[in-house]
Amino acid sequence: MVKEQSLQDLQSSLDESDKIQGLGYSSFTYALMFSAFLGMGTTNLYNIAGVDTWISTIIGSILGIIPLLLILYIIKHSKGENILDLNLNIFGKVAGTILNVLLNIFVLFFSALIFYNLTLFLNTQYIPDTSNLYIKIVLIIPVIYAASKSIPVISRVSQIILIANIILFLFSFIGITEEMSIENLLPILSDGLGKPLIASIQYVIFGVLPLFFLTIIPTKLAPKKDRIIKDVSIMYVISNIIIIAIFTVTISILGYEIISIYKYPEYIVLTNFSLLGIIERIENTLAIQNVFNMFMLIALSTYFMNISIKKVFKKVKSQQFFPYLIGTLLVVLSTIMFRDSDMATKFIVNYAPYIIGIGLSFFIVITFIGVVVKERKEKNKQNSIALEE
Repeated sequence: MVKEQSLQDLQSSLDESDKIQGLGYSSFTYALMFSAFLGMGTTNLYNIAGVDTWISTIIGSILGIIPLLLILYIIKHSKGENILDLNLNIFGKVAGTILNVLLNIFVLFFSALIFYNLTLFLNTQYIPDTSNLYIKIVLIIPVIYAASKSIPVISRVSQIILIANIILFLFSFIGITEEMSIENLLPILSDGLGKPLIASIQYVIFGVLPLFFLTIIPTKLAPKKDRIIKDVSIMYVISNIIIIAIFTVTISILGYEIISIYKYPEYIVLTNFSLLGIIERIENTLAIQNVFNMFMLIALSTYFMNISIKKVFKKVKSQQFFPYLIGTLLVVLSTIMFRDSDMATKFIVNYAPYIIGIGLSFFIVITFIGVVVKERKEKNKQNSIALEE
């Protein structure tokens, strides 16, 4: 009897290790919302709204509730499946497979774009004398390692990064508030509400729509499924507050004239950091939170592409090499994507918002409609059976 009980306890502990614990699921929300801003979203928002960018972030966080609700609906009615299985279940084998292929192509493009921005940031701000290719190879190794693990393992890393990021943000915020000047936030809406509204849409594109990547994670791995919607919603509010704070502080310290000169103004702000006059010039450590967020998105994307390939090539014995193949593809694609940073900037300003916005909106809306139609069909079927009985 004692032996049977110990075996049951062991099995229970093993089952728990295969589950997403704590805030593991919702912790990805923070990273996904931040990852596309550095060198992309921030550049576009400042270029459009100027000194009113902080207002755009507030409007954007409110507008973002609409796509957030669609994504949460998909998650809630996914029946524990990830987006790959959900698409096959809703649209059938043929249409579902086509949709999954398109989704993988988009995820590859998006993650390669984020990877390019990450390596460019590190190359220009941290290690300018190091080869860009060398940086990419060093970065892709931990990405491959993370993607080869299960999603519960990746979620534990995500939780650690979330805690580290929030602590780093609080230290940054406390240390630079004395440098803020309200005058740099004025005049408010001098050119009207038009540009801030346009910028708020870009805020939704870069900050909210990537939350669709949460559907990569099967909710059946979360022991408290009923808390997922609530936890993600809370994390959405927290992330928006921090993003709004970052934009507001950046503008109030630097002013738009200086911001328009730099590619990474939020990083430049940290050069003013001083906590109680004791800690000086640690902006490189504080800015590492940007790297963490981008790393998590790339790791999650690589994991997604890894399981997608495994589903297609089930009979291949050497499946452990798939992450290495995807990692290599990311390095190659991010290298040949742009000839130089000027070309990258033009693409990010002129084309990226449309590609990312239309692409993610398409997958969100088509999946949402599919889930709604599927739910209604099942409900009508149940009603018909009840009437027959």
